[in-house]
Amino acid sequence: MSDPKNMSAAAGGSEPTGHAILRALENAAGLRPQGWAVRDPSHALTYPELLESVHADAAGLRAAGVRRGDLAMVESTHDTAYLTAYFSALSIGVNVMPYDPAMGPAEIDREMARHGVGVRLVPHVAGTEVVRQQSDSGAAQSPSLCAELASGGLVLLSTSGTGGLPKRAVHSPDRLVLNAAAHASSVGLNQDDTTLLILSPAFGYCHTSQILAHLLVGGRLVFPPRPAMPFDLVSAMRTGDCTNTTMVPQLMGDVLIRTLADVPTMRQVALGGSAVTPEFLQRVTAGLPDVEILQTWGMTECGPRLTTWRSSRDPLTQGCVGRPINAVGVGSRSAAGPTGSPEDPVELYAHTPYAMLGYLSGSASEADALVAPGLIRTGDLGRVDEDGLVYIQGRLKNLIDVAGKKVSAEELEQVVGAVDGVTAVRVLGRDDPRRGQRPVALVVAERDDVTVTAEQIHEAVRTQLAPYKWLQDVVFVDSLERTVNGKIGRAEHHGV
Repeated sequence: MSDPKNMSAAAGGSEPTGHAILRALENAAGLRPQGWAVRDPSHALTYPELLESVHADAAGLRAAGVRRGDLAMVESTHDTAYLTAYFSALSIGVNVMPYDPAMGPAEIDREMARHGVGVRLVPHVAGTEVVRQQSDSGAAQSPSLCAELASGGLVLLSTSGTGGLPKRAVHSPDRLVLNAAAHASSVGLNQDDTTLLILSPAFGYCHTSQILAHLLVGGRLVFPPRPAMPFDLVSAMRTGDCTNTTMVPQLMGDVLIRTLADVPTMRQVALGGSAVTPEFLQRVTAGLPDVEILQTWGMTECGPRLTTWRSSRDPLTQGCVGRPINAVGVGSRSAAGPTGSPEDPVELYAHTPYAMLGYLSGSASEADALVAPGLIRTGDLGRVDEDGLVYIQGRLKNLIDVAGKKVSAEELEQVVGAVDGVTAVRVLGRDDPRRGQRPVALVVAERDDVTVTAEQIHEAVRTQLAPYKWLQDVVFVDSLERTVNGKIGRAEHHGV
């Protein structure tokens, strides 16, 4: 591995950084000093060129008054400019909060207000734009994280956790890099690998298991155009000589399987974000006989990676998500190892050195997920067999899986419940053959003085939430069943 001091000096930096993620970029510049390393439809950069642009952009951020310890939301624009903005912000000690551009303005404003964020960074090829916004300096932060946030340079990834409203998992850069290294080892990444980034860089898997992992081995990164049809993706794969990619199972239709089979350099396709059946995996492996299929399991709070299933190694069995990656244990709350059975699954806990530090705004849900340092409650039901294979058999999480993206039922219920005339609401997931699930709202509107229409409810959701969170349907009902403690039940209304 090349000396980071030499890499930094060669790229125009005065001294090596102490930040683990910046060291990974410097390492990549040493491993691959020549030839393009990152590309999008309009630009291609070597790693030394990317590092040079990071130094220049960091100077611009400082000149604009961005300081160590600031909280900044960074728009993940799905291009090389995003990488420059992300790395430059971390290099000056900013606490970085990547966000998907699919979020609407109202959703962005709400998150900034909730966490007291006053800076938004918008990447451009010519330099990162600094957008300042009035923030609530008194916004509640987790007391245990105040010192770490003040020191800066943390990465705050969006998550719905084990349920509830969207949150920000606060991660140490050192742990993220170690998680990326464990992932790279578990799937055999090397310097010859080039990954196609279909997922948003704001998502934990793309951030850590694709971008950081490929930096560590000196691999290459390709951003396809957005939006992209299957032909666009395959064209980007061919142009970039891509060897691997990650996608949600809902994208893997017969057309994409056939087109992937025509990419001669492709050697691995990872599936994540949604459960898959053995029948589905058989169809994919039959259509891609020369490509190794991977299935991954994890959660953002865990870094995110926990286990890897490899078609070349592991059994094609219902619910099997493979073996834990290096240093991770999966099992009961008290200990990692064999637990549960097909007839009697248990809630699984992750024993991991890559765990988050906590949630940005401390809440009761933090204690639910981060049980103890390095111990994460996953919210998934399953078992671990005597051979160490992990099986997922269900979930406790109150999340709706829309094409691999997790939608919080509670967040939708808050928006719908605020519509004048709605007296009760419950949001559930309806099975959908194309997208896995779609959100459906069961609504009670009992007030005689106000008329509520389905269009009013759809409009409220459309104006406040990202498109993938929009409701498929609004169903008006006379009442909603409640649990023994008075809460509106979900299981009672599963037949939507």
